[in-house]
Amino acid sequence: YLNGPEQFNFYPVSNAGADQTVFFGEQVYLDGTQSADQDGTIESVLWRQTEGVGVLLSDSSQTNCSFTAPLQPTEIKISLTVIDNEGLEAADTTTVFVVQNQPPVSVAGPDQSVGPSDVVILDGSNSSDPDGDIYAYLWQQTSGNVGVDLFSADQSISTFYAPEQNAVLGFVLTVTDSSGLSGTDTTQVIIVSLSATSQSPKSNKETICLL
Repeated sequence: YLNGPEQFNFYPVSNAGADQTVFFGEQVYLDGTQSADQDGTIESVLWRQTEGVGVLLSDSSQTNCSFTAPLQPTEIKISLTVIDNEGLEAADTTTVFVVQNQPPVSVAGPDQSVGPSDVVILDGSNSSDPDGDIYAYLWQQTSGNVGVDLFSADQSISTFYAPEQNAVLGFVLTVTDSSGLSGTDTTQVIIVSLSATSQSPKSNKETICLL
């Protein structure tokens, strides 16, 4: 701008965006659209890697840039340089931390003993993902002499009606995170009728007669 006979040009402001943490092989997006020049326009931009395992920057002369994270742990620093219409430039740096994704931990809950026709609750809500969120749940019956219908089998908590007969049923809970890694855990449900539990056990003791 003009101040008497002198003309001043403010430096532009480069904004490379917030630091990020990503997993091996993920696509990383860099956003420099918050860069600005208060008294003119930004005429050119340049993204440049300054530290870390080498990556190939796509569209490095555009405000939005991307690359594929390497398949090893590393700390990548990327610099964004912007130049305004008067030739002044400014730079900013963002850091991308590349880490290995850990699989989620499935917790299918303890084994249970129930009676015939009872409502059985399979509770996998204690499942967790050490570095993210669980994206999907799946309950499946894996064993037993009678099949059951699982309600809400794609939720952390599933239910079913116990069959009318004595049985030992096995179930597996598979949990999957947003990157496709999965973990499994199993649990058993034992169905025992009241008549079976009230029966007295037969004695196996032998009687010895002394002559």
